[in-house]
Amino acid sequence: MLNVYNKASRQNPKTKKESKESVINGTIIVLAELIEYIDGSWSGTVFKLADLSKLYSKRLEQLGVVMEGKSYTTHLTNRILVFIPDLQDHKQVRDVLLIFNEDVGEALKQTTSYSHDDEGIIIAKSAKIIRRDMLDTKYSFTGTFNDKCQQESFPQR
Repeated sequence: MLNVYNKASRQNPKTKKESKESVINGTIIVLAELIEYIDGSWSGTVFKLADLSKLYSKRLEQLGVVMEGKSYTTHLTNRILVFIPDLQDHKQVRDVLLIFNEDVGEALKQTTSYSHDDEGIIIAKSAKIIRRDMLDTKYSFTGTFNDKCQQESFPQR
């Protein structure tokens, strides 16, 4: 058993060197593909760093590149920003967004103008109006329908 271990450890440096070179080559290829994807997109696009990191990791996996540990998003961001200087990173709550310089103002305006709270308030007000109109309408059923029952069943304003 000791002989097998010693033999494996003598061959290990070559394997580690080849493995390191394949990781470097793989990461270069995947980074180039990711940059091409970002650069080729339409302007106005906002990229979430988490999504880009998942694409990066998935593509590395497809190429058979085994990375030790997790891909560091800060390092990935810095590498992307080196190759695409017109891109800026912005931290928004828990997400990091990558936005083209020309689109920063519009993107930030859109993200801050939309709020789930506002949407919830609008829905609650709508429900209140509908309930009020339903409760204001009085119906009585005498056992038979008159000729205009369908027209009278809808509130008239």
